[in-house]
Amino acid sequence: MKLGKKAPDFSLKDKNGTQYSLKSFKGNFVAIYFYPKDDTPGCTIQAKKFTADKAKLAKLKIDVVGISGGDEKSKAKFCKKQELDVLLLSDSDFAVAKEYKSFGEKTFMGRKYQGIFRNTFLLDQDRNIVKIFEKASPEDNSEEIMAVVKELSSPKSGTAKKTTVAKPKKSATRKSKKAEAAPKKNPSKKNPGVMAKGTSSRIRQARRAKAR
Repeated sequence: MKLGKKAPDFSLKDKNGTQYSLKSFKGNFVAIYFYPKDDTPGCTIQAKKFTADKAKLAKLKIDVVGISGGDEKSKAKFCKKQELDVLLLSDSDFAVAKEYKSFGEKTFMGRKYQGIFRNTFLLDQDRNIVKIFEKASPEDNSEEIMAVVKELSSPKSGTAKKTTVAKPKKSATRKSKKAEAAPKKNPSKKNPGVMAKGTSSRIRQARRAKAR
């Protein structure tokens, strides 16, 4: 998955059997988070945090959807038990997780197995991927998403940053060399009417000698 690319579309069901695709979401941003399994510790923390932040997320026009394996029954049981208010979709054959490169070999306590990676994808209004949170933090993911959206929604976002080239400071050595290289000023050349120092006295002496 690459930033700036169109997010793969999908068609998955929620706990009530309602079908959802990317066209179902009307927000300016869509946060798709893949989580390993219903009703496990980390996944519960993450879902509860999205539930607690629902009003904040809605204010920023962010639609949140969680995707994992299981079926509609496991999603319904998970939501009821943990009092969740977040949209969870069933990817029973992991086809969507694979499409988003969020399914593969995992290791736990030395045991290798196939499962879903905890990755989150943030999509913009055109449903292009603008941010990927790999190995997302269950506790911080919601706040991280909102922080990125605030940055992208700010007036400064999207404008090219001005760059300046730092000019080297003139050192004292350069100044002294410049002074040494400069030709010495001749007072007589500066003002033709003024004779160089000592010239007038020599002329007077010559006139006296001639008078004698």
